[in-house]
Amino acid sequence: MPKNHNSAPGISLGRFRLPQRIGQVLFAGLVMSIGAFTVVAATRMVFRQSFPSTSIHVGDLRVAYFAQTLGELRVHRSVENEPLLIGGVMYPSGIGTHANSEVKVRWSKSAREFKGGCGIHDNAGPLGSIVCSVVIGTRRVAVSPLLRRGDPAWEFVVGVGGVTELMLIATNGEDGFSHDHVNWVNLRLR
Repeated sequence: MPKNHNSAPGISLGRFRLPQRIGQVLFAGLVMSIGAFTVVAATRMVFRQSFPSTSIHVGDLRVAYFAQTLGELRVHRSVENEPLLIGGVMYPSGIGTHANSEVKVRWSKSAREFKGGCGIHDNAGPLGSIVCSVVIGTRRVAVSPLLRRGDPAWEFVVGVGGVTELMLIATNGEDGFSHDHVNWVNLRLR
C-alpha cells in the first residue's frame, strides 16, 4: 500500500494520512470488505507549487516549479536526504527528487549550453528504473536510456541559446514508481 512519508499534521483516513501542505503528495485510500473479498483502492494526487524567485537555487539555476509523486525535492541531497550518489560516484551538487517528477529551472544570465547528469540514487531499492528527459518549451531535447540503480549517471549537453528555462523530467521505468529516487547532478550553464 502507498505510504505518505510526511509527518505534518493532516487528516487521517484509516491507515492513510493526508498532509495539508501544498507541494506535497496526497494519498487518498479506501478499504472495503465485501463478503470474503477486500477491496483496496488508492489514488495519488500531486499538488504543484510555484516558488518565488529567491526560494530554491542550485548554482546559477533557480527552481521555479516542481511536482513529484513522493517525498520532497532536495538541493544537494537525495530525496531520502542522503549525499547524492550515482553508480558509486558522489556528487557535491544537484537536486534529489522522485519519479515521476518535473522540475522547471530558470536562469538570468545568457548561456549557450546546459550540462548535467541524471541517475538513480545508489541507496534506492532494487526496483528503481527511470527515464530522464530535458525539455525546452514543448521539445524533448535529450532523453536517457532506461536507467537502473548502479548505472553510471547519464550525461547530457543541450543548447540553450535564447532561452532562460527548461524542464527536467523523470518518469518511472517499466516497473512502477517504487524506489525511483532520481538525482540530477552537476547542473551547470556555459
